[in-house]
Amino acid sequence: MYNQIQLAIIKVLIRSPLSYMTAQNIADNLHVSRRTVFNNLKGVQQICFENEANLISIKSKGYRIENPSKLIIFLKNQNHEYINANHQEYKLYILYLLISDETPLHISELESIMYLSRPTIYKLLDECSKWFEDYKIELVLSRKGIYLQTGEKRLRAAIKGWINETKHYYVSKDKDQTDYFKLKSCLKEFIICDFQTVVQAIDWICELNKIHLSRFELTNMAVLLEVIIYRIEQNHYAVISDRLFHIVSNFYTETKISCMLDYLKERICEKLTAREVVYFMASVLINADLEDRNLLSEKIQNIELNQTMINECESYLKQHLNIQDADFEALIEDIQYIVKNEVLLQIKGETGKGNKHYNSILKNYHSAVIIAKELYLIISKYYSTESYEKMICKIVFSILSATQKNKQNLKVAFYHDCDFFEFKYVLLCLQSFPFISLVYITDSQTKLEDYLQKNHSDLIISTVEYQSNDLPVLVISKVFGGVETAENIKEINKIYQAVNFKNIIKNIEI
Repeated sequence: MYNQIQLAIIKVLIRSPLSYMTAQNIADNLHVSRRTVFNNLKGVQQICFENEANLISIKSKGYRIENPSKLIIFLKNQNHEYINANHQEYKLYILYLLISDETPLHISELESIMYLSRPTIYKLLDECSKWFEDYKIELVLSRKGIYLQTGEKRLRAAIKGWINETKHYYVSKDKDQTDYFKLKSCLKEFIICDFQTVVQAIDWICELNKIHLSRFELTNMAVLLEVIIYRIEQNHYAVISDRLFHIVSNFYTETKISCMLDYLKERICEKLTAREVVYFMASVLINADLEDRNLLSEKIQNIELNQTMINECESYLKQHLNIQDADFEALIEDIQYIVKNEVLLQIKGETGKGNKHYNSILKNYHSAVIIAKELYLIISKYYSTESYEKMICKIVFSILSATQKNKQNLKVAFYHDCDFFEFKYVLLCLQSFPFISLVYITDSQTKLEDYLQKNHSDLIISTVEYQSNDLPVLVISKVFGGVETAENIKEINKIYQAVNFKNIIKNIEI
């Protein structure tokens, strides 16, 4: 497929009633800039030459085409082929036009390029608008044309997203299908440097900073670095605050940042600045794991959190959790870690989306969710927290980890009427049950009640019909199969959770 702007210029020249058309006339007809027209005239001349026509240019008069007969047949053939482009290609190409050029697009321009009706184009633009919403970018349709209202960081994220989506499209695309919009060529426009060289550079950075990136994230960060270089080559730099520079410098010392800058300038791009390296490393930090999470915890300590907020979180947790001191301290550290990570996300300008665990957590962990939501309210008084679902999930898992460590097996008294061989079998079965510890065994009701008066138990398991006013009683048969075993374990688990909830969770109503 030929460049559609060039074909549109040819159509305008052939159809024009004027002897000559100036570049401004052509631009006005196509609703593009004069620059766009001038940039495409060489291609127009080549197409004319290939079809035995001539592009005539006369100073102060403009342009016209001589001998257009074969050129007209050529245009008709282009039209016929182009109709076969699929919906995804149309969308990806419109996205490309919007992210690659700041000059506003016009509906008539898209009509000439794509040979589509206006209603169809408007539908495509609506899909594009929804696509940009994921990057918090507004697609503006006005009299001036169609353009993006965004900042540099969000545009970079959108370009990276487009590259990944277009690559995925070609992986799933039938190899025999025609690339009508030359999207592969469009992809190459954003890849300024050899991609493998960029991947190797990121590998080196990871090794220098003891960072681990999955193979997927390594490729993802390589694409981001390509986008950064592409935008820098067009003299567009990301605005990096002093606060971001300070925080990232706490993770990667200024010496390391300088070392990385020198390496990237030598291997990748001379125009890189220290602040662009900081912008890139903030992205790496958020998407990577340090080889030692404790190392990350140590370095993240350099981000100072509001002490009043920490005190409020501690006070709230002490009101509602009864856990060991060491586990309490670990939980507070986890919550601080979560907040600091959120600080980095906010500085980078990215917010979290929904978490796949969220709905399951809401259904199954009511008390932990209540505590997590209250902590979130405390945190949000001091910090802008937009990753609501992700933060709730992280806090819930931290609470569950702390409470799980403090859960204790049920203290069980076993009362039975078994003979020697029955007892031997039933005891083995009970010892294989989870969540229990057998603390007393007797075949005498008197001895059982005497024991319970002097000692604490959580549950009585009995092979005899027995009732207690103070403790739950689970009556079992002497010879039970798999179904009864499963039912018994299920019942024991309910009691286990209830007893531990009562011991660990305080002042929470479910």
